[in-house]
Parts: sequence; structure tokens; C-alpha cells
Amino acid sequence: MYPDRDISAYANKNRPEYERLLADLERGRINAVVVWKLDRLTRRFTKIGEVVQVLERTGSVLVSVSEPMIDTSNGMGKGWLGMMAGMAESESDATSLRVRRAVEASIARGDVPTGGSRCFGYSKEGEVLPDEAKVLRRMVKLFLGGTNFRQIAKRFNEEGLRTSRGGLWSSATVGQLLRSPRIGGYRLSADKSELVAGNWKAIVDEADFAELRRAVANVSPGRSNEVAHVLTGITVCGKCGCRMYVGKWRMPHANHRVFRKLACVKDVERKNCGGVSASLDAVNALVRFELGGHVIRLNKKSRKGQNVTALKTKLQTFESRKADLVKARYVEQSIDDASYRAAKTELDSRILQLESLITKDNHGQSTLLAMKVSDINKWWEETTIRDQRAFVRGYIERIIIHPAKRRGGNVFDDDRVEIIWKPAD
Repeated sequence: MYPDRDISAYANKNRPEYERLLADLERGRINAVVVWKLDRLTRRFTKIGEVVQVLERTGSVLVSVSEPMIDTSNGMGKGWLGMMAGMAESESDATSLRVRRAVEASIARGDVPTGGSRCFGYSKEGEVLPDEAKVLRRMVKLFLGGTNFRQIAKRFNEEGLRTSRGGLWSSATVGQLLRSPRIGGYRLSADKSELVAGNWKAIVDEADFAELRRAVANVSPGRSNEVAHVLTGITVCGKCGCRMYVGKWRMPHANHRVFRKLACVKDVERKNCGGVSASLDAVNALVRFELGGHVIRLNKKSRKGQNVTALKTKLQTFESRKADLVKARYVEQSIDDASYRAAKTELDSRILQLESLITKDNHGQSTLLAMKVSDINKWWEETTIRDQRAFVRGYIERIIIHPAKRRGGNVFDDDRVEIIWKPAD
């Protein structure tokens, strides 16, 4: 017996038992092949030719139980074999064409994809499931905010959230969902080359979906999209004025514990002096504290000099600019990726800054947010590093780390950190 269960005799797939059958014929272990029907052996004419060659070379015969005319022990049987193989391949080609055209028609109509497991966020009929949709939007926000697939899966599993099949999340399931065009209201064309709009409601809005497509395309195995540090890029050396970088060093007197630091790394080409460094954690803590106070002072000033309507109008303007930016990059393709990222970072900073000034009261009316340090700390702990970076850049132009007045000591000198604030609009 040579059973190839659940493997098509038409598709170009590896068929272990079929290959073993031919090998046994070649070795002389068998001298006859009996099949129930020819198309159970193969539907490819080229494969029939392969079988006939092996049969002739080994002096073996092929017999079909339900097709008595196929018996290669005589000339007529060989003739019927060739004719039946051609008919089988023709029928399979026609069936394949009908299926392919049905799929293409379904895509053109924008029908909800069928088959496979249910897409998270949707019912089998394509209706949005509100609770799952909320989780999915949060997943997108986390990913675009710098959290990688593995970290998202770990967080959701710890929170008791499950996939559409009731299983645990993994890097693979998170990545598969975020790469699915369906969550943006699209499906792939038949040749997988373009997106086709579907007749179901998108869970992820157009701007986030376009950014998501770009972001997941840049994620490869072993590569993380995580943003590592909040202050990199705006922190400069107070001695030479060059950009500072994050590094690590071990402290022998502290049981060789590893500490992170901001350092001006000596580089002749970049003109870095290499003479200034500071504890990253200490600078982070100080900037976070000073930022909280600065935002509160701005809010008090805003309550005196600005009205909510003006702030909301300004917020809508920036959000409209962001939508135009996405359209220019992904629809019109009139700007390159580097220009898009730079402009988007600036717009995100402005939007976060305005949103920090506006909120809803219990009656649904807009009021200025009387932020407290505890409010800022809570937001900071719950948000992503990328949002923290955008928030910092909304208020801070740059941070200058000045040289230490004396080396050593266990207390960080706050006076070494000079924050250059952006002018308030």
C-alpha cells in the first residue's frame, strides 16, 4: 500500500508515498501497480509520462480497477492511459480556473474573507466585536509606540487577554494580526500585489493603518522596533556641543553592577570631545520632574490667556496636517520616507502637547486640564517610550549636560543639566 492521504494528485507538492512507489519499481521490489482510478495516481500528464517511462524501463504494468481499459500489459491499454491522463489534467485545469475566478470575483466585490480561523476583532460574518476591537487598537498603538511583538504578547498574556481561538498570544500571532490588511478594511488581490477595499468596517483608521503597514514592513526576524531611550537625540555635551549617546559601564566598587550613562563619545570626525558623561537614570528622573513642573506652569498660564475653543481649533489643524502628510507619503508618494518621519515626529509632539491641555469634564464639555504631578507620573508610567519621546520633544528644544565640577561622589549634581525649553505657542 502506498497511501498519500490528504495530498492532492494535481498540485506540485511533495508526495512521499508516490516517490516511494517509483523507487520500489526501479529497485524491482514490485512489478505491477494497481490503482482504484487513474486520477488517484496523478492528474498531471507529465507525471503520467514519468510513470510510463518507469514501467517500460522496469517491465512493470499499471492496472486501474474502475477503468478496465487501462492495462499497460497491452498496446490498447497504453493508448487509453495517455488519453485518460490528458482528460484528467484538462478537468483539473478547468476546476482550478473556476475556483480562481470565484476568488477574484469575491475580492472584486469586497466580500468578507472566508476560511481559516476568525480574524481577531471581527465575527465570522465580518461584524466588528467592540471589546476585541478596543484591544486591537491598543495593540496598534503599542506597536507604533515602540513596543515589539514579543513584549505585546507578554503583556496581553499577563492581562489574561486571549486570541480569537482562545489561545495565548505569541510574537507570531501578534505579527500576523498586525500584518493583516483586513484590520484596515482591505484584503489582498488575487496575485497578492495590491490592497483591495472590502465591504466591512475598518478597526484601524486610515492614518494609523498606513503607518502600521510601513512599520511592520521594516520588522524582520531578530529585529526590534522598540525605541530604547527617551532623551537620545536632544541631549548634547556642554563642553563641545555634540550629541551624546547612551552607553553602559561597570562599577567595581558596587559589585560590578552595570549602570547606564549618557556620554559624549570621542570621535574626531564628529568633533566629539569625549570628556562629559552622566548617569542616564539621574538625568531621566530630573528631566521628568522638571517637565512636570513646566507643564503645570504652562497650564496655569493657558487658563488665564487662552480659551478651549482656540486650543481645539489648533489641535484639529495639526491632526488635519497629519492626515495630509500620510496622504502625501502613501497615496500621492510626493515625499520620501525620511521627510515623512521627521514631519510626523514634529506633528505628534504638537498634538500630544495640545491634548495635554484639553480634556473632557463630567458633562462632556471641554475644559483645560488642571494637571498635577501625579497625573503626569501616571501617564508617564502607562504610555510607550515613543510617546514619551514625542511628549518631551513637544516642550524641550535640547538638554545640555555640563562637565562635573568634581569627579566621584554618590550624589548627582542637578546643576549640570540645563534644559532649553521650546517657546510656548
